[in-house]
Amino acid sequence: MLAVGRLSALFLFFLAALLTGATARSPFSQARSGLLSSKSEEFRTNGERLAAGLTPLKPRQFFTPSRVARTIASPLPAVNGRILVRKAGSGTVLGYVSSSVDTSGRYNINSGSNSASHLKVRVAPTSTSTSSELAVALVPASGAYPQLGFAGSNVRLQGSTYNLLTATKETNPGSAPSIVGNSIGGNSFAYSESSIWTYNSNTKTLSATWVNPAPSRNTVATEFYASAPGPNSRPGILQLRSGSNAPTGYQKVTFHIEV
Repeated sequence: MLAVGRLSALFLFFLAALLTGATARSPFSQARSGLLSSKSEEFRTNGERLAAGLTPLKPRQFFTPSRVARTIASPLPAVNGRILVRKAGSGTVLGYVSSSVDTSGRYNINSGSNSASHLKVRVAPTSTSTSSELAVALVPASGAYPQLGFAGSNVRLQGSTYNLLTATKETNPGSAPSIVGNSIGGNSFAYSESSIWTYNSNTKTLSATWVNPAPSRNTVATEFYASAPGPNSRPGILQLRSGSNAPTGYQKVTFHIEV
């Protein structure tokens, strides 16, 4: 019994010593932990952290898959050139749109070879194929009327009515004809439209529409007519609704941008 008692006392002694040692080390461990925590905030690079006995920093993520940069398409280059006029069907070259309007403010066909007598224009396509509702700018701008357009004596293009190719002030795409001013002047062909052009980048052809106003507002396809250059040539380049009968002395023509 005496031996058992001594063993019990010895066991209790060692247990008390272990508990006392753990309690004594606890403040030191807490202080060391606090020191390491402060060091972890102090050292910014992995080299500094490893020298101080700290673990390396977690790798930073510089790329977020959900935030990919958006690619913005570059605008298409503008097309500068002369307007070549061909006879529809046969493709026979009749000449170019004249560099200036006649005394009545109308453009005509110039069959000469001197490029200085041919109208220079600029088109800004919005597509690599077909671009519509475009403005055709005169190069250089023709004073108060910087764009190529058509002018009519009637706001609606229908039946036997026609418009004349002229220099005009700008009208908005899709808008009905407006009295904004054009090179014809006066009240005879006062209604203008300019943002009516369609350009085909593949064939280099230039066509146009006309917007008839309310109450039955609609955009109509059109065709161009001109008289062959010569002593009996009739003035002006006409715009008629597609399918109309050719006016006397005029033939259907097509426009092409020659760069």
